Amino acid sequence: MRIPTPRTVAVIDSDISSLLRAQGVATRAGYTATLYRTTESFLVSLRFAVPECVLMDVAQMKQECRRVVDELNRQELDVTILGVSDAEIDLARALLEARAHHAPANQELAMAA
Repeated sequence: MRIPTPRTVAVIDSDISSLLRAQGVATRAGYTATLYRTTESFLVSLRFAVPECVLMDVAQMKQECRRVVDELNRQELDVTILGVSDAEIDLARALLEARAHHAPANQELAMAA
């Protein structure tokens, strides 16, 4: 089993301003963020690196969130998924900060629509 890289978060969103906002949130919480505009580009990246967390906008990408969850499970990767809407980015910050102090394994922390 491949081990996720500590203190890394993959942010998936088709909107560049949302990506940059989420990157700032992740950085302030002490994470290194890698930005992806498509789910496909994120899934391809799993061949090379596994993030500790994935942050996705579920309001716009519900089907894509399920695809990411399914693929992470298929590969048996221990990655936390934070599914939020753009309006809930502050919740994502709080969850990332909480995760930095206590990291539960194989848990989807939030799936909000």
